[in-house]
Amino acid sequence: LQATLLNEDATLFRRKYYINGAHMGFIMYATDPNLDPEVEEYIKSVELIDGPFLKTVREYKGISIDQIASITKIGGHHLAAIENNDFTQLPPVVFSKAFVKQYAQLVGLDPQKCSDSYADLMKKEQK
Repeated sequence: LQATLLNEDATLFRRKYYINGAHMGFIMYATDPNLDPEVEEYIKSVELIDGPFLKTVREYKGISIDQIASITKIGGHHLAAIENNDFTQLPPVVFSKAFVKQYAQLVGLDPQKCSDSYADLMKKEQK
């Protein structure tokens, strides 16, 4: 597998992935060998994923909102709305869930867990 460095400080990467020899897309991820393993373990153990938690993880990993916007092509206003739990500024849950999944993958979180948790939060707020 070949990884492509996406920023100067060696924390953001993009890797091609293949299924049965056919290029299917890219996996984007963040990594930094200097991160505290205890903090990483705590981050993985959190069950309720909301915008402020995502923002905290992003900042902890040294990733800017502009980097996420540039890589994912998600508008900065949508990313800010996600981080602020401003559900009125987000598209319907199905689209927002996809945004959170990309965001989570890029900051090294479980994309499915994060998107499901965030979607549940959105649905509760919309009731």
